[in-house]
Amino acid sequence: MRHDFLARSQASYFTDKKKSVEDGEFIVCLDFSENYTFTVQNAIQSHHWNTSQATIHPYVVYYRENEEMKHINYVVISEKVSHDASSVHLFNFKLIKFLKNKFGADKIKKISYFSDGAASQYKNKYNFVNLINHKKDFNVDAEWNFFATSHGKGACDGLAGSFKRQAFRASLQRESDKHITNATSLFEWGKNAFKKINFGFCSQEDHDSHEKMFKLRYDRCVTIKNTRQYHHYRALNNIQDPTKARYAERRRAAYLLRLVELQPPTKEELTKELLASIDCARAVIPNFKLEPPVKAAKRQRSAEEAKPSAKRPKTKGVTPAKSFAEVARDRIVIGVLDEGDPEGRIPRAQWKWVQAALTNVALRIFTPKFV
Repeated sequence: MRHDFLARSQASYFTDKKKSVEDGEFIVCLDFSENYTFTVQNAIQSHHWNTSQATIHPYVVYYRENEEMKHINYVVISEKVSHDASSVHLFNFKLIKFLKNKFGADKIKKISYFSDGAASQYKNKYNFVNLINHKKDFNVDAEWNFFATSHGKGACDGLAGSFKRQAFRASLQRESDKHITNATSLFEWGKNAFKKINFGFCSQEDHDSHEKMFKLRYDRCVTIKNTRQYHHYRALNNIQDPTKARYAERRRAAYLLRLVELQPPTKEELTKELLASIDCARAVIPNFKLEPPVKAAKRQRSAEEAKPSAKRPKTKGVTPAKSFAEVARDRIVIGVLDEGDPEGRIPRAQWKWVQAALTNVALRIFTPKFV
């Protein structure tokens, strides 16, 4: 029941979102397609077991222009065949650069992403931290919506299927020296073959340099539990604005920064969670400085105020202290020990039981004398 409700709700939200899209807002439907395997005509047997592949990542972008709903097709072809969050961020970089060149950087105000919930590609801590920094990376607000499991198929999947089918047929029809055998030739063929599809290309070097650029960000990522249970995420860009931080947040940030300055953590203690907390604290209080404690000066009395202290009179009726031997002389002393406590102490809540037990002992001792 819950799965069916999520699937219907997300599909309805996606439809309503396209109808109510505002100026400057873009709805992006994206998904990884199955890697394209290069094929040639009259191939030898060994070619079947040693084929290379290319990644196909399609986008369908919906927007409003002159009160009319329109869309743009965009396909990224990559030499890297693994599908991860770093590749998604690089592909989004290519897409947003294309949109800014086409519409103008000031025209793109917000992007709403819609994708499936694949944990290795979109729904993971690396993609979440990229979403948090989306405004910083692209100067565009963003939110990310995830379809229910096995319900993420959309127009972008049909776009990739049509592209790969045409590429397969074109490669078989070509001459032996013009086959499509690598990602570069596939990209060049696609630009010439499709007039209504825009293409982007990412080499292996682009992926390597992109991963090095954001390595520190990914190393400091912290996993947040139960994120797979939710299907809508939005970046709150004002969370790092010190002027909008609450008093309790500033107080916790100051306490953490003061503790780090006074007792610097060791390499073993410097975990990802601690580094992330320190970064958040520095974002709340960017100009934090540890001030030395000010010692309170002792009050100096003037000579006129100094007066001889008068001796206090002795209190009448107070007997001087006596030793335990003098107090216990000619008396019966009863000692009580708690066997449940290793130090023989009796909790305050159990004193009523002790009083009742002492009363029984006293009755057994004194009752024969008066009978």
